Amino acid sequence: MKPLTSFKRAPIQLAGPTSKNRSAFLSSELTQNFYIEVDKPGSILQPFPGCKTFHTNTNVAQPDRGCTVFKDELYKLSGDKFYKVDSAGVAQDLGNIPGTDPVVFATDGTDLFIATGSTPYIYNTTLAAIADADFENPSTAAFLNGQVIVDGATNRFGVTDVLNIQSIDALNYATANAVPGDLKRVYVFEDFIYFFCDENTERWYNSGEGNPPIDRLDGASIKVGIDAPYSVSNTETFIYFLADDLRVYRLRNSVEENVTTISVSQQIEGFETTNDARGFCFNWQGQNFYFLTFPTANKTFLYSETFNQWVNLSFGLAGGRHLANSYAFCYGKHLVTDYRNGSVYELDKDTFTDAGELIQRIRVLPNLTGDLIDAPGQRLLINKMELVIERGNGNADERKPQIVVEFSGDAGRSWKSLNFINVGQAGQFLTKVDYNLMESFYEGTFRITATDPNYFTLKAATVFVKNYGY
Repeated sequence: MKPLTSFKRAPIQLAGPTSKNRSAFLSSELTQNFYIEVDKPGSILQPFPGCKTFHTNTNVAQPDRGCTVFKDELYKLSGDKFYKVDSAGVAQDLGNIPGTDPVVFATDGTDLFIATGSTPYIYNTTLAAIADADFENPSTAAFLNGQVIVDGATNRFGVTDVLNIQSIDALNYATANAVPGDLKRVYVFEDFIYFFCDENTERWYNSGEGNPPIDRLDGASIKVGIDAPYSVSNTETFIYFLADDLRVYRLRNSVEENVTTISVSQQIEGFETTNDARGFCFNWQGQNFYFLTFPTANKTFLYSETFNQWVNLSFGLAGGRHLANSYAFCYGKHLVTDYRNGSVYELDKDTFTDAGELIQRIRVLPNLTGDLIDAPGQRLLINKMELVIERGNGNADERKPQIVVEFSGDAGRSWKSLNFINVGQAGQFLTKVDYNLMESFYEGTFRITATDPNYFTLKAATVFVKNYGY
């Protein structure tokens, strides 16, 4: 094949998901601390919101165990301390709940039930341990029709008295036993009760008859169990959870759907510990998201229900899991608790740091091959990449932001040609950036890294390449 005499312009996908494969030559694609926004006529990468301080927990030895909204106010458990945090971010110490495990909250609107994995607690105006010995140390709880449903010993579950959620009759226990195994999580969605067990999930309803007054729906045993009890959360449309096969499923009625990509599956399967994963759902500027973090593995993923895409989230310049551990929408704010110390942050689109730390945003582009110019298997020569970056007004912290662009000629196994590139001063809303280089390759890719605390989006990219022979 005779080499091309001139460079050919070829557009490449700048806005895309994390799709990093075990084999770099298949894909090294990574999106970290951006999320994808799609609209006609194309898509862009938006910066994931920063963590703006809302409440600072002065006792840094109190890791987060969970938070909730009760009577329109924020409550959280940090270490063994139970707090109410008001709209000004001021915390009131309400008492102690021993233990270190995560907690699950349920409420009838009057009382707040707190499942701890040991003695449950109740809060109204004061915090107290529940005295009823018929509770079997529930780890999870959910409210439906004036009663709280709790997990019990092995595969047992119980239902509290009507309008008295701190009392349970010993006769109001039954077993979720369509398939043998332990009950791991009780959850209510769209007025149905979901019992997540080791190897299956059962759907029940409140019949109002018998002891307990709930019954299993015929044919509603779902042949997917749960791996991580605290990974369960829901949007208005689906329940999400990490299943026993280490895939993320979304569930509605009795129909389950695996939403995990090969890339995300490969990463999760490589984690030594997965059953401590925590998840929550939230809606951000019109998109439904499922946030899934792995404490032991030190990794965080973000799934867009709206666009069916996965990206990675991280904290600081060293990487690791995102700060967020629990979530609540309260006081008109998206609030998350810091897994390390129970501090509370507001997810804020105009904050470009996480708790004062720089955010490292990374985009590794899809691999470039001869297929770009209808020359499959051919060696290419590149002399320029052109980026279109949409920016905002900047801020006083950094008036002249830069990005780092690197090139790899071996599909992301090693990097070279590191360049710091100015992306325009404040007020330059649409900036075209040219990155000049001269490299030959069979499988090439680019990595774009940004850490300056400014708003900008990644919009489009073009490379100029030609055939360079075999």
